[in-house]
Amino acid sequence: MSIENSRFARQLRIKEILGLEREPAAEVWKQIEAGKDEAGGAEELGVPIEYFRTLLAQEFMNRLNEGQSFVEFPKFSSDIETHCWKNVASLCTTDLNAIIQTPICKQFRLKLLGFHYDGVPLHESMENFNLTLHQAKSLLMIALAEDGMTLNEIGLQFGLSRERARQILREIGFSIRTIRNQRVDNNKLNQELLTQTIVSWITAHPGCRVTEVSYALSISESVVISLCPQATKGLLLIVKKKRDSDAYRRYSRQQTLDALKKAFEIRNPSMSMYSVGETEPLSGPFYEKLRNENAVVGPSQARIIQVFGTWKEACEEAGVPCVDAVRDVYELRWTDDELINQLAEFISTSESPNAANFETWCQQDDSRASLGTIRNQIGQWAESSELALLLLRKRWISE
Repeated sequence: MSIENSRFARQLRIKEILGLEREPAAEVWKQIEAGKDEAGGAEELGVPIEYFRTLLAQEFMNRLNEGQSFVEFPKFSSDIETHCWKNVASLCTTDLNAIIQTPICKQFRLKLLGFHYDGVPLHESMENFNLTLHQAKSLLMIALAEDGMTLNEIGLQFGLSRERARQILREIGFSIRTIRNQRVDNNKLNQELLTQTIVSWITAHPGCRVTEVSYALSISESVVISLCPQATKGLLLIVKKKRDSDAYRRYSRQQTLDALKKAFEIRNPSMSMYSVGETEPLSGPFYEKLRNENAVVGPSQARIIQVFGTWKEACEEAGVPCVDAVRDVYELRWTDDELINQLAEFISTSESPNAANFETWCQQDDSRASLGTIRNQIGQWAESSELALLLLRKRWISE
């Protein structure tokens, strides 16, 4: 490729065509963003209206050339917008082969494409932007190809054969293969940008639900789930059953005693046929086994020891024989709220909030609880992390 056709040379050409200084043009843009019309803006800056419009068109083109989308621009009067687009069209057609692939020309093609899909006749676009028939057709054909149309479909739009459509595109340096590759690259880039947006939103709103991410970013829930990295999914609140977000699950003393009685009855299904001395005493591991199988609904063995002092005292109060627990004295070092706050702190600062990383995080500071403590006192990882997410959620909602 010669220096005249290099990307560097094309950028120099654009700067040469644009020409004007940026600072006064940016000041004019601020007037429009503030809601001023051209007369009010010109008066505010103390410049003639024609000069104001020239600077506005300058900034309009500068922003397009930087890759900004015109759909994000402030609302202009139709007269001013037409004036700006005429300047863009003049730039894009001054040396079509040189700047056809620049951001500003791509934005202009999108504008033409929008007119086309809105049913605006081609001759009106020609008049609005001072285009020749060949220029209007060439730019629109590229836009249609970039939007996914085949050569056959493009040819039908203009009453041309597939081969003639291909020739016109090749004359200005485009081919369907090139456009297809560009579209794949753009889709990949857009997907990466969307993934970053999803991650940023979820990170700023730990404990949010998929439906909330979908609504906030105007994308489908399936897209949120498919693009959200696995590590970030740990910040999503996926509630499998209804839970009171303001209180952790607790069992009353009587519910705990009833759970112990139920476990003992299961341990001794034919208890009435035997004497008390022939019954099987209730052990902590057997009780935990029943809890894991959902045969008994009650607090964990560790929690029972915390409340009653020892496993034996709990069973005696329930009126059931027992086997003393190996660890029959359990020191309560943290309250439930403190543990949930520790877990919430970890989740909000970790790049990958999972159980293994939490254990490592706890080992880095003696003032932190262990994963085992969380499981014994609060519950399994899924249940405990859900409570922490609910706490984090409550914080950003209140803010």
